[in-house]
Amino acid sequence: MITTSGYLVGCDESKNPVYPGRKLSGKAPLSLDTTVITTPGIGYSKGNVYKFFFGEHYRKIWAMPVEVPIIDLENTHGGLVFSKAGGNMQTISIRLKSAEGKRFVLRGIDKDPVKILPKLMRIHPIKGLVQDQISALNPYAPLAIPSLANAAGIFHTNPILVYVPDEKDTEAFLDGLKGKLATLEEFPDKEWANTEQFGFASDIISTEDMLRKRFKQQSVKIDAKAYARCRLFDLLVGDWDRHSDQWKWALFEDSSGMTFKPIPRDRDMAFFQFNDGLIVKLAVAINSKLQSYDYDIQSIKGMGKNSRYLDRLVLPELTEEEWNLLIRDLQTHITDSVIENALKDWPQPVFNQIGPSTIDKLKYRRDHLSKTGIEFYKLIQKEPIIAGTDKQDNFKIVRQKNTTTVSVYDNDEKKLLYNRVFDNHLTNKITLYGLRGEDEFIIEGKAGKGILLNIYGGESFDKIIDQSELKGIVKKTRVYEYGPNRYEGTTELEVFGNDPLHHYFEKSGRRE
Repeated sequence: MITTSGYLVGCDESKNPVYPGRKLSGKAPLSLDTTVITTPGIGYSKGNVYKFFFGEHYRKIWAMPVEVPIIDLENTHGGLVFSKAGGNMQTISIRLKSAEGKRFVLRGIDKDPVKILPKLMRIHPIKGLVQDQISALNPYAPLAIPSLANAAGIFHTNPILVYVPDEKDTEAFLDGLKGKLATLEEFPDKEWANTEQFGFASDIISTEDMLRKRFKQQSVKIDAKAYARCRLFDLLVGDWDRHSDQWKWALFEDSSGMTFKPIPRDRDMAFFQFNDGLIVKLAVAINSKLQSYDYDIQSIKGMGKNSRYLDRLVLPELTEEEWNLLIRDLQTHITDSVIENALKDWPQPVFNQIGPSTIDKLKYRRDHLSKTGIEFYKLIQKEPIIAGTDKQDNFKIVRQKNTTTVSVYDNDEKKLLYNRVFDNHLTNKITLYGLRGEDEFIIEGKAGKGILLNIYGGESFDKIIDQSELKGIVKKTRVYEYGPNRYEGTTELEVFGNDPLHHYFEKSGRRE
């Protein structure tokens, strides 16, 4: 291995040699066999008084020198060229393309959360305090995910840690990342379809495109078990930020139609360490998702906050027994040795500092997944979403004393598309969307209190027939429609009309 820098890059402005070697020059080879010693963010180091109020977080890790390979665009993956700038409001990222046409993404380790603030708040000291809380992220968390995900049977990318040199010969499109640490990993898209890594899928698309196909055709399914496996894995590693843009979807086709399996990405929030300061603890009290990675999960609800819509749409069709089978499978395959070896993919000094404690917490979470996983299952069952398609769908809801059964049929073939029995004591509300098409909703049966049904028929002429009987004076079938529709049935039916927004349905879910 060639040591190309005689200096601690990004840390020591005095340029005192850290170890024997030579200074990195503009003509130095940019190779993954060439390394530099640097830190991801020494600026996050603070004094004890500051940390008392704003938390210790991972400040020691951000300021810890690590040896990192220097990226070599010419030779890595056969040569990488600029494709486009990417990233969200916080992460600087550059998409690259190989000679084979496969895309990769170079993502900065450090973040810039100031961009998400309103312009009036982008002033000192506010933006400084917001930036400082990036120290709650473990900068090396994504490196441990591939080995764990592989054992869990989950699709994943394979990030490697690299240093982007701040040199005159470095490509101009890397300006936002020069002199910084980054991860280089696959960018799952159609060019990565038909590869072993992603199950030889026929295509890979975004969540928005996947849902568009799902709502358009009755032959399109989302693999609920595969998605549940991913969400249980998220509980293990403490990744609470699983909003819709954090997923890609692998498409598999057969004679019965299309099935989409999830590809999780962007694991920045795994092993998050936040609520360890007096002031930031107040933030956690307000927003439960901002919880530290510890032995116990402080808030199951907080873990599902950012993924609430997808969770409610995809997961309720699974039974508790199916969840238990998935839990036991994960507990079997994510062994002690898998956990220990996965965290050794962190730089050695980092592993020495936090590896053993993180291993202990991860093993504890695995061993207690049978409890936390079912808590999460019960949370999802409280308010499920059941969506039809733009075709003609038949919804049949049968109310009984202890259960409510929801079935969805293809209107043309009378083919069963969905069937689930909900526990009246566990589920509070079921929201049904007919979307486009002339849909039919039939509610029947007798029960006591019963589950609240919110029905959004959609744009076309729909038929809603409620023949159910419940005890109490509160109506439990609420229909939100606009325009001419047909309503029949008992006094359980309550119609809310005259609002075009009742037809509005988007990937982020209706605010109810």
